[in-house]
Amino acid sequence: MATQLSAKQQECVDAALEHGGVLVKYSGGFWSCRNADMKTIMHFQAPDWSYGTQTIRALIKKGVFRVTKEKTWEGGSYPVQVEVTSDWISG
Repeated sequence: MATQLSAKQQECVDAALEHGGVLVKYSGGFWSCRNADMKTIMHFQAPDWSYGTQTIRALIKKGVFRVTKEKTWEGGSYPVQVEVTSDWISG
């Protein structure tokens, strides 16, 4: 595949593939696998491992992830679930 990924982006894709190719958004902007093990950080719950929204957005823009679920409100929408594209897997 011709798309160049940073080390962090490649790590994110590899983590998604290890968990069925899907990542979901948790409160606080954390992206991890479904049913992730959680830990407490400063009085709130976060996944044991996660990636940030900027990493996810970059991978969507590069065509590595596609948005499979969004939340919508009056002002617009935002992704809450992504999956690795079949082009990326087969590429």
